[in-house]
Amino acid sequence: MEYNTYSTSRHTRREAPEPVRTNVMVGSVNWVIFICTAILLAFGIVMVFSASYDRSGYYFLTRNLIWVFSGALLEFIFCRMNYNWLNNRKLCMILYFGSLILLIAVLVLGRTVGGAKRRIMGFQPSEFVKVATIIILAHMLDTNKKFTDTHKGFWTCIIVFVGIPTILIGAGNASTAIILAVVSMAMMFSVVKKIRWFFEVGLLGAAGLALVLLFGKGFRAARINAWLDPFKDTSDTGYQVVHSLYAVASGGLSGLGLGNSREKLSYLPEAHNDMIFSIICEELGLFGAAIIVIVFSVLIFCGYREAMKCYNTFGSLLAVGITTMIAVQVIINMGVATNTIPNTGIPMPFISYGGSSMWINMISIGILLSISRFFRDDRRRRERS
Repeated sequence: MEYNTYSTSRHTRREAPEPVRTNVMVGSVNWVIFICTAILLAFGIVMVFSASYDRSGYYFLTRNLIWVFSGALLEFIFCRMNYNWLNNRKLCMILYFGSLILLIAVLVLGRTVGGAKRRIMGFQPSEFVKVATIIILAHMLDTNKKFTDTHKGFWTCIIVFVGIPTILIGAGNASTAIILAVVSMAMMFSVVKKIRWFFEVGLLGAAGLALVLLFGKGFRAARINAWLDPFKDTSDTGYQVVHSLYAVASGGLSGLGLGNSREKLSYLPEAHNDMIFSIICEELGLFGAAIIVIVFSVLIFCGYREAMKCYNTFGSLLAVGITTMIAVQVIINMGVATNTIPNTGIPMPFISYGGSSMWINMISIGILLSISRFFRDDRRRRERS
């Protein structure tokens, strides 16, 4: 079905070159992305139930099914809409100031859990802010060339649309702030002309990270010490990391069998949420973990491929931001489970239990599928005079 047509001017002279008619067409979604997401969701339902049944029965399974099916509805809605509707200045301003209000509300009214302020009334605003920032940044980089072509414009974009939200999130939740910063830099790297400007951002970021480590809250230093030597304090700071490593190591190649995890029996905290990859390794072994890695790798590859194929800059930037957001969350979650990076609370997309994360990830996939539906069809035809 044809969505829109951009035609060249009519040539009347016989010697004029053959004109080009460029059509923006609407087709089917990228079924590989859809199938990969469905596999991960099904895997997540099974693993959340397995990780939580012995302690909570059907409680987490029931709630997780609600999140999954409501998220699937949101995915369908955003998939069927034209993603270009998001490329709207008024909408982006609403998203920007709404994000700032939510982040300030979390700092003032949010409850501290595990050393971080993440939630307010059961909702995690930082999840919403991640996708909102992707939309805002894609719109600004697409419509205002000074943000990509001039040094002053570049830093204005960094400070206003990346720096302020990142600082507000980082005040209560440093790991999500890191994700937001990485996603934003990936989007800007796609279109900004001067690579050397990113070295300036890197130096500033390194200085900020050093200040956080030196003068930040004590629990961050404790987590770094637990990362360097988790067995030094197995009853406190290293407790979760040690039991996560026990779970990963005991799984071996084929695992202990679905439902046979020992660490989920009140040993490993957040087994159904942030540490679910450890339970996957324990119950399904290296083979089960490899399947998850492969499915995520295919999903991420297809996401970046859609970014390269997209017919306009706005859609390409959206696809880069969404795909990078998913990729970074997966890397951090797996890294924490294997003690490759310091412990931090980031759920695994589509698999971990959690309403806010599930909804935002499903909305993001819906937008990515919408991007995959629109493509450019260049046809050469001879216009009749």
